This record gives sequence, C-alpha cells and structure tokens, in this order.
Amino acid sequence: MDVIIPTLNQGSGTVSTGTSTQSAEEPRKRGNPMPPVRRVVRLLTADPSTLSPEEHDYLGRLLASSVPLALARDLALRFAAIIRERKADDLDRWLTEAAESELRSFATGLKQDEAAVRAALQLPWSNGQTEGQITRLKLIKQQTFGRAKHDPLRARVLQSA
Repeated sequence: MDVIIPTLNQGSGTVSTGTSTQSAEEPRKRGNPMPPVRRVVRLLTADPSTLSPEEHDYLGRLLASSVPLALARDLALRFAAIIRERKADDLDRWLTEAAESELRSFATGLKQDEAAVRAALQLPWSNGQTEGQITRLKLIKQQTFGRAKHDPLRARVLQSA
C-alpha cells in the first residue's frame, strides 16, 4: 500500500514528500523525521494567514490525507471564531456537527454545561480578574508552603497587592 508521507524539515522550514510502500514509522528510521506533535498542533490550530507557504503546503497535504482530521480542524477553528466573536447563535449548529465528529467528547462536555457556555457568549461580564487573583494567592501560598504561619503569609499577600 502506498503511503504519502509529508515531512516538514526542522531547520529550513521546507516541506518534502515521498511515496512509500513502507509503514509510516519507516521515515523516522531512515532519518526523515516527522515534525514534532507540538508543531503539527500549531499548524492545525493556527490562522491560515499566519502560516508560511511551506507550512501551508504541508498542512494541505496533511489534511488531504485524513478527512476526520480536516473536519476536526474546521470545527476547532469555527469554535474559536464563535468564542472570539461571541456568536451564541452559531453554537447549536456547531454542537450538532461536533457531536458527529472526533470532537464528540468535547461537544458532550459543552452540552452538559451549555447554560454557562451561553452565558459566557452572551453576557458582558467576566470572572477573569477573580481567577487571576486566585492564581496569584495560590502561587504565594505555594512559595511559602511549610515556612510561614498565618500572620507572615497574610503580610506577604498584602505586600504583593
């Protein structure tokens, strides 16, 4: 069986492809490395206009080789747009489509907490400030773990405010 193996060369950012009758693991053994998972994830989630021509070419070949991957990417980019542009009206259609794709577990989780997701899209309020303060307090507490009783910890929290 012929396998088309696109590879993104690490140093130069160029893309090379080849047809092989061997397994997908063989290119690694021959010294033709596959790109790291993080790099592929970045390519899949990045705005297409920010990709170099080589990356765009590689992404096109990658998506052509896997229809479920192409659908998952499309759904992920559409979900990001729904969140960024706060389009609560598009959420129902997205949830229906995602429930029939590789993102079904994510869609199920959103469906279980749909009221909170809709509130986040429709209401102007955010708890970002609160979450930031909680993170800061947890960091201070972690740094002083085992070394500070309540009074010194309180003084440090108030000093950093």
